[in-house]
Amino acid sequence: DAPPCTAPPSRALPLCDAALPTAARVADLVRRLTLDEKIAQLQNDAAPMPSVGLPAYQWWSEALHGVASSPGVSFQPPTPNATCFPQVLGTAASFDTALMSRVGAAVGREARAMANARRAGLTFWTPNVNIFRDPRWGRGQETPGEDPTLSAAYAAAFVAAVQGDDPKYLMASACCKHFAAYSMEQADGVDRESFDAQVTQYDLADTYFPAFQACVTLGRASGLMCSYNAVNGVPSCASAELLTRKVRREWKFEGYITGDCGAVGDVYSRHHYTNTTSATCKAVLSAGTDIDCGFFLPMYLQDAVAAGEVTEAQLDAALTRLFTVLMRLGYFDPHNAYAQLGPEEVDTPAHQALALEAARRSLVLLKNDQGAKSRHDGSRHSARASASPAVGQ
Repeated sequence: DAPPCTAPPSRALPLCDAALPTAARVADLVRRLTLDEKIAQLQNDAAPMPSVGLPAYQWWSEALHGVASSPGVSFQPPTPNATCFPQVLGTAASFDTALMSRVGAAVGREARAMANARRAGLTFWTPNVNIFRDPRWGRGQETPGEDPTLSAAYAAAFVAAVQGDDPKYLMASACCKHFAAYSMEQADGVDRESFDAQVTQYDLADTYFPAFQACVTLGRASGLMCSYNAVNGVPSCASAELLTRKVRREWKFEGYITGDCGAVGDVYSRHHYTNTTSATCKAVLSAGTDIDCGFFLPMYLQDAVAAGEVTEAQLDAALTRLFTVLMRLGYFDPHNAYAQLGPEEVDTPAHQALALEAARRSLVLLKNDQGAKSRHDGSRHSARASASPAVGQ
């Protein structure tokens, strides 16, 4: 398929006119779509839009510590590799926000270059800024660690750098995940898809919100992912309290919200929060979720609209947020500020050197102010190395 706005019929439509305000272009696109086309856009594997001549788009690309294999990413010539930076837990252990920013900028630049080469999307579901306080989780290496302040600093620095500093266009879209109070896979007979995290308002504000708030208010993230779990009885992806009142109204978030993969369906099938598929569609869209990483919305939205549970205006609101992010990325503008980035920007010697620097900076040496201590076996030691940001500076 031809890139957006490079061939008829889309090329001649207002939605492809870069001189028009973004809101006008988005409104023109949304009003031209059929109901079937609208529904088919509300999934990560968004379908082509024949009525306006636009191709399919894959929302799910990954770049946790470098562009990574995912549905939207293909490591084939001319970009067979991408720079692999240290796991986030390591980079955060540097306690150096300038380094975090440099890594983010390199990741964003490679992400955009791969997108321009049609080997990746433009929307990357990174970073993971969940709090890591129990090693049994198994995914702690993806996060900045246990400290809300450090996690917030990482989120702000990394996200802003990934998205670039152009006043009009995003270099790549960052998506902070997994919101909220999500730090477990499976334990004691409970799994992440049915877990109900009981968290006090104090602990939410003091522990689980700071990284996401910084991601939105300081990093200006254009994406957010709601998590599998429920928070105080309400599945995250169906929580208007979290997604609308907290994120959109209080924090002034202006991006799109995706469910984690399968999380929208879990509202119905695992949490049993709703009794019907139509009610589930209504719950997640009303709460503020815009897109389903999965098949629940495209499978059941048609019936939900027919039953009057979901209005076309609700679909339009979600589509407006999604297309606005794509407009900000220059997806519809072939001559955007980052269009010149090519395969030569990927896995460069400079980025490899930065990855090595970040790895070296991840090492933390604990100082022993009391001198050497004797072990139980009589041997002596004076210091040990650690790569955890949980330790003191």
